[in-house]
Amino acid sequence: MAIAFNVPLTGSMAPGLLGLVHLPRMWQKGLLFTQGRLPADYVFGDRGFDQRIMEGVGIDPEAFVPYLKTLPSYLETEAWVRAHATKLDAVAATSEMIVNRTMSPEGGAKLRAAVGITDESVNNTAQLSNLDDWLALHAYAVANRGRTVDPIIPAITSLAAGPLGVLHLPRLWGKAIIKTLGALPDGYHSGNGPLDEQLADTIGMDLGASVRYTNAELPTYLRYEQWVREHATKLDPATLAAWNERMRTREKPAPLAAGERAILGITDESERRGVLLNDLIDWHLWHEEITK
Repeated sequence: MAIAFNVPLTGSMAPGLLGLVHLPRMWQKGLLFTQGRLPADYVFGDRGFDQRIMEGVGIDPEAFVPYLKTLPSYLETEAWVRAHATKLDAVAATSEMIVNRTMSPEGGAKLRAAVGITDESVNNTAQLSNLDDWLALHAYAVANRGRTVDPIIPAITSLAAGPLGVLHLPRLWGKAIIKTLGALPDGYHSGNGPLDEQLADTIGMDLGASVRYTNAELPTYLRYEQWVREHATKLDPATLAAWNERMRTREKPAPLAAGERAILGITDESERRGVLLNDLIDWHLWHEEITK
């Protein structure tokens, strides 16, 4: 019998509507912790970024942690924070602190060794944590390929990047890995979705060859990124900068955005941010799975 995949794939750099990064990840960890499903090597509540965002925006942990035990949705959690945090004017500064946080030399060396990176300049805490999550996803895929497993919501935000610095590439890889397990939920695309195709076209990558490589080799994220370095033809800084800016600013077509807002219960008709709506849908579906 396969062990359920309980690693929180939502990275610390992902914000919600409030704009507070790491809050979605803490919410995800909190729900897993409440159900006794958070892996033992993940911390929750009183250390690390969890502690920093609560201190940064004035969240009382003695009220917030028990609230998460009621298994709220992400947007319900955000509404709770808006109502109870005492320093919401510090959201931007707290987010900037988390996004730019570097690991201690000892901690960075340990995590780089764990994920297989020798470049000591890779020391951003959120990025190294992402790589650790993705390594866990890969290990789960290797252990359970060919078995029947529960659906896995590919909650890797398109705002995440690996050492190559290409936004959406980790999400493309993650969806492909999950698809090899037969665990990609209905409605998700891998190898033929609009953003996957747009990214492949932008960086000069053969998406079909990427799919074949992933299916045959089941690579870790870093191995996949190395494959991209060797096969993509347009990885110059200007192309990557333009693509990344596009990802940060793209909006969804009005009808599509309206449908997703309706699912999420968002009444602001101006909200069309593409990555944010994708993330919110991921968290909505993940919440449905975790609370079944």
